[in-house]
Amino acid sequence: MLQDFKKSMSARFLFTFAVRMQAVILGWRMYELTQDPLALGVIGLTEAVPAIGLALYAGYLTDRSRPLRVYRGVLAMSLLSGLIVLISKMYVESFSTGFQVGALYLASFLTGAARAFSQPAVFAFVPRLVTHRADLPRATAWMSTAMQTARIAGPAAGGLLYGFIGMTNTSWLVVLLLVAGLAA
Repeated sequence: MLQDFKKSMSARFLFTFAVRMQAVILGWRMYELTQDPLALGVIGLTEAVPAIGLALYAGYLTDRSRPLRVYRGVLAMSLLSGLIVLISKMYVESFSTGFQVGALYLASFLTGAARAFSQPAVFAFVPRLVTHRADLPRATAWMSTAMQTARIAGPAAGGLLYGFIGMTNTSWLVVLLLVAGLAA
């Protein structure tokens, strides 16, 4: 069971780290395309609406199904979001600016929907992975530490990598991190 807990902690870290990196590159790319600060606020709103709006349903669905399966869906949806961002940048000459902006909004919406389901799923399956009740506080502390580290390091890494290696390479890294999280 300890091995399963480590895998789930790794998956959660990679998911959070990648999603936070993606949020930074989405913002930068949106501003590059539109030169409009309002578009940055709307992209944040596009992620927040499904994250908040689906939260109650996510908890209900997670309680009624298998939380690990729900979390795999979270990772898959986030991977789809990352692929949308990557493809919209890789084939920039094939798509109009309006299409690219729409793709970024879609990616942000998918990320928000995935975030709505991530917390309930993790909170439901972590206690199942810890065999001894006395170990649950320590397991929760480790999981929280991993998540908080990813929340802080993800945007920093996203900004630095975007500046040094560009959006396409940073988007590839986001996709690879999400694939690694899905594999864990």
